[in-house]
Amino acid sequence: MNESAPHTILLIEDNPGDARLVAEYLRECGREAFRLTHVTSVADAVPLIDANEADIIVLDLMLPDGEGLETLQRVHELAPRVPIVVLSHLDDEREAVKAVRLGAQDFLVKQHLSPPLFVRSLHYALERRKLEERLFYLAHHDVLTELANRKLFHDRLEQAIAWARRHRRLLALFVIDLDDFKAINDTFGHAAGDELLREVGVRLKTTLRATDQAGRLGGDEFVVYAGDLHTRADAQRVAEKLVAALSPPYRVGGKARQIQASIGVALYPEDADEPQLLFERADAAMYAAKRNDGADIHWRFFRAEEHVPSDEEAACEARLATALARGDFFLVYQPQVDLNSGRLIGVEALLRLRQDGEVVMPAVFMPALERTGLIIQVGEWALKQACREAASWMAQGLPAMKVAVNVSGRQFRDPLLPERVFEALKEAQLPGHWLELEIREESLHADEALALQQLRRLNAMGCRIAIDNFRGTRTSLRDLQRFPIHSIKIDKSLVQDGDGKTTAFVEAVISVAHVLKLRSLAEGVETADQAQRLRQGAWDGAQGFAFGQPLDAAALAAFLRTPRTTQ
Repeated sequence: MNESAPHTILLIEDNPGDARLVAEYLRECGREAFRLTHVTSVADAVPLIDANEADIIVLDLMLPDGEGLETLQRVHELAPRVPIVVLSHLDDEREAVKAVRLGAQDFLVKQHLSPPLFVRSLHYALERRKLEERLFYLAHHDVLTELANRKLFHDRLEQAIAWARRHRRLLALFVIDLDDFKAINDTFGHAAGDELLREVGVRLKTTLRATDQAGRLGGDEFVVYAGDLHTRADAQRVAEKLVAALSPPYRVGGKARQIQASIGVALYPEDADEPQLLFERADAAMYAAKRNDGADIHWRFFRAEEHVPSDEEAACEARLATALARGDFFLVYQPQVDLNSGRLIGVEALLRLRQDGEVVMPAVFMPALERTGLIIQVGEWALKQACREAASWMAQGLPAMKVAVNVSGRQFRDPLLPERVFEALKEAQLPGHWLELEIREESLHADEALALQQLRRLNAMGCRIAIDNFRGTRTSLRDLQRFPIHSIKIDKSLVQDGDGKTTAFVEAVISVAHVLKLRSLAEGVETADQAQRLRQGAWDGAQGFAFGQPLDAAALAAFLRTPRTTQ
């Protein structure tokens, strides 16, 4: 709409006197800001609404074909995006509140009306609707690139798949990842990285048809769907258009730079018939494309034969599903100690599996849990079990301490994770500050916008957040400030490495952590010599065999009852 053009008011009013009064008010105060169109019934208004010939509706609630708030509901359903100002003879505050709840921007009583009040109400209604539309836009679009964000893209993809299903057409989903984006951020800074992302967004928007959709999921991951396709060759042509659009050099750091990218393609209904599975398969194809050498932009269709699990893998997956149903998973707890006092400050819950009379370690079954998605159910069970047992120790009068629970990458991407954590705390009646969630560095950077959203929601419950297996390979000082975290757990490979450069790096990390009020904890401390070296440094806490073996819940309770020395 041209902002300088007059706004069209659609007045729905059957009383000629009131209609003349509105016209006079506009002549007196509206000047050239408004143009009035008058009808006497809802039926007469429908063609004008359908033709988008109303910028704002002024509605009398008593009409020949409508009466009271039902009239408002009907008009709002016909024109949900058009602001409505109600005119009424009733001076009823409750009626006014109901009208606003039903979609009216304002409720004006005719006998109290004046020209300035009426025109001010019109301007207010228009400005409020513009603000609502802006807020809606911000909630559904990536601020940096102005592409659809994760939520909007998923919603539109679901609609596009429904359309393709009805019309028996193909749909192609493309997952695009910039291969060397991290290097650009590290070398040229985040401003240069942001400019690159904006340019990718521009190229995607100018390449696609009006019926296609591009989105940014976060970080350097972009997505596109193209619907209304007839053959696989149509999808290939779209992939080639994307390659052509993304291939020309970009201006980075003042110089032309070639950017490498990987594109994975999955087809509806050939590869999957629902959005989440389609995403997973396009993502798998993208990672397969990353393994290619040669051109700057690699792309690849999903290939089912590359993703069929072996007989051994299939049998493993079946055993894990049975183990979950049968209750064969269990937790053990590894003590965490304060290095200055030797005091027990918490425990980390570690997942184990009983199978054929033996204890199976996570390295054996965790890849299959991640691959099949069973990690969501098993992770939720582990979370609830750890909260229950922590609450039980406190109920027994044992020292209160935090319990740390690992959250895998797939769990962290689960939009329902905060709800699962809330339920676990609520069921166990465990205050949130006694639960620490350990998140890996990779999870933070896979989708930074999602990571911030998840961490803020978890933080709001009082939960503590730790970066697990910290190596400093991806997380910068800026990230430690930006993400709402409470501690960093230094990876055991850095703890156990006595090399001078490694020691200097770790000491620098700990110094930064202390400046930011973060605690540092050493993982994998196995010997007394390692423990002594850590005490001489600035470490806050540690865990590992040097301080105790992992114990089941009952053994840990007995351990807590046993008097111990402080060192």
